[in-house]
Amino acid sequence: MHRKIEKIIKYHKRREMLAPKARIGIRKQDFQRALLAKPYSLIAELKPASPSGGKLGKFDAAASAKIFEKAGADAISILTEPTAFGGNLENITLAKMNSRLPVLCKDFIVTEKQIREADAFGADAVLLIPKIIGEDLGHFAGMAADLGMQPLVECFSKAEIEAAGKISDVIGINNRSFDDLSVDISRTKRLAKYVPEGKILVSESGILSCKEIRELLPFGARSFLVGTSIMQSQNMAGKIRELKGCEL
Repeated sequence: MHRKIEKIIKYHKRREMLAPKARIGIRKQDFQRALLAKPYSLIAELKPASPSGGKLGKFDAAASAKIFEKAGADAISILTEPTAFGGNLENITLAKMNSRLPVLCKDFIVTEKQIREADAFGADAVLLIPKIIGEDLGHFAGMAADLGMQPLVECFSKAEIEAAGKISDVIGINNRSFDDLSVDISRTKRLAKYVPEGKILVSESGILSCKEIRELLPFGARSFLVGTSIMQSQNMAGKIRELKGCEL
C-alpha cells in the first residue's frame, strides 16, 4: 500500500474523533435510486486536492454543489479526508444545503465514529473499503444502513467483490492502485464480471472523457465517479454536461 495512504489510515486510527454534532435535520436523499439514472449515472466529486495531483484549483463546496446539480450530475461525492485531500465534513452539509442531490461521504473510514460523523453532517451514503477495513466491513455496512446511509463498497479484487455483494447493492471498482497511485481502467473491465446481477457497479478513477465511459459501459458499469477531471476543468458545468451527454 502506498505510504501516503498508510499515513492517512494511521492518522484516522489514532486521532481522537470529535463527538458527532446533532443531526443537521436535512432530509436524506436516496443515493441508490439516483445511480439508476439512464442510460448511466454520474457521481461528480468535490475534492480540494489529491495525493497525486496536489491542489485542484479554487474550491467552494456550496457554489460547486449548485453547479453540479444544474449541470446534470446525479449525485455528489465529497472528499472529507483532511490531511492529503484538504477536505472536511462541513462540506457535506454545505452541499446538502445548496443542492437536492444525494451526497456520498468519501474518506478512509476505519472507525465507527467516522460513520456516525458522516451521518451527523448529513451524508446519504458512505464509502467503505474492504482493503483497509478488513473483518469489520459487514459491521460498518450494517451500521451505515441502520443510520439511513447507503454503503458504497470499493473493491480491488474478486474476493472483495464477492464479500461486498453480500452486504451492499452498490459496488465500486477503483481503477487507481493503492500501491503506487497509478490508474488503469482495465481493472473495471477485468473485475466487472464478478459483480452479482442486480447490483449497481460504479467505476471510480481515471474517467476523463466519453471515451472511458463508452469503453466501460459494455462491461456492466452503471455509474461513474469522476473527480479530478471535473475539478481541474476551467468549466466544471461544461465538463459534467460532456460526461453526462456521451453518445453511445
